[in-house]
Amino acid sequence: MELTHSEKALRRGLAYQYWSGLPRTPDTEIRALESLLRALKGGEPDVLGAVMADLRATAAGASPSVPGPTPAIRRGSLHYGDY
Repeated sequence: MELTHSEKALRRGLAYQYWSGLPRTPDTEIRALESLLRALKGGEPDVLGAVMADLRATAAGASPSVPGPTPAIRRGSLHYGDY
């Protein structure tokens, strides 16, 4: 049985959130479901595109998890010349 447009959009939306580094919590799942509901209620012809655009807009405000700064580079010399 083939998936409906809604099922495809929800799967892609959840995968997008996961690949963006958002943890899988009930809140992120609710956010994806709300995006799908807005797209369906709005009568969007491209449900998947509307869901992805909405999730990108809401994820833009979230700060990405970036590792801390690395230690400073310590430059040395091999004494081949003046340094």
